[in-house]
Amino acid sequence: MSKPALFGNVSPLDPQLFMSGDETGDALIKGSMSGKYTSIDVATWFESIAQSIDAGLEDARQKVGVVTSQPAFRRAKEDALIQRALALFFAAKLRISVLWRIFDLTADRAAGETAIARYEVARAMWAKMAERSASIYRSDISYCSGKQSRGHWMDRIPEFDADIADLKKKLAQGKSPEEAIHPDIIKRAIEQATGSSERPKLSTKHTPGKTFSSGKPLPVSLQCEQAKRVTLYYREVNQARRWQSLELTKKGDVFDGVVPGDYTATRFPLQYYFEVETMTREATMIPALHENLSNVPYFVVRRR
Repeated sequence: MSKPALFGNVSPLDPQLFMSGDETGDALIKGSMSGKYTSIDVATWFESIAQSIDAGLEDARQKVGVVTSQPAFRRAKEDALIQRALALFFAAKLRISVLWRIFDLTADRAAGETAIARYEVARAMWAKMAERSASIYRSDISYCSGKQSRGHWMDRIPEFDADIADLKKKLAQGKSPEEAIHPDIIKRAIEQATGSSERPKLSTKHTPGKTFSSGKPLPVSLQCEQAKRVTLYYREVNQARRWQSLELTKKGDVFDGVVPGDYTATRFPLQYYFEVETMTREATMIPALHENLSNVPYFVVRRR
């Protein structure tokens, strides 16, 4: 990762599709348009997963009845509760990273205080989970090779305490904003960082080709009435290659473009997706991730 070495600056595993916490905070303050998934999107998913664990455990209790006292059920239950706490903790950490970035950019005390307050709540939730798990799991759990790959959830709590103390110290010291930001922009950014994310739901029409001819141009089009601008991102299905982009030409509600022939001269399939900016200055991707997050967020065309 690039400096500074902070949670909000950690690169996503897929930086083409996801923003870091710092990038999310930048976007909220600067109003930069992007269809990338923000840290708030991911936090909202984690919170939804935690809710589904609650619902799943309750459904399981009703179905198995007295069997809930049996070891097999208890093992599944305790692991599910740990997963729930981890989901909520990291949802909070993602939101905290965005809030602290807002504080860094604006020196707004409310953003910093909200970040610290949420961190304290998240720390308490982690501690409660860790204390419960201490009566179930050994105090030193080894899950793969390496010094950093063993221990217990309890071991992390002093690190959280030091982190929170450092944030409080920085907040008390105060700072000057990097640039003058209107209070309404800051207020809206804090509300977005602490709220649920909702990406625009678009009605689109696109029929991906099944194959392409090597060295021949590949036409691509997307129909969408709500779209103001559409950018095509494409590359070979080869992680050694960088993504290419092309702004599509608007003709009514249809956006057209062509992947050039010199790029299709490859032995690899091609993958692509659309970034759509709407008339209301929102943005999303097509294809979007489904509610269950299990689909492939690209179209793939194979070489003929």
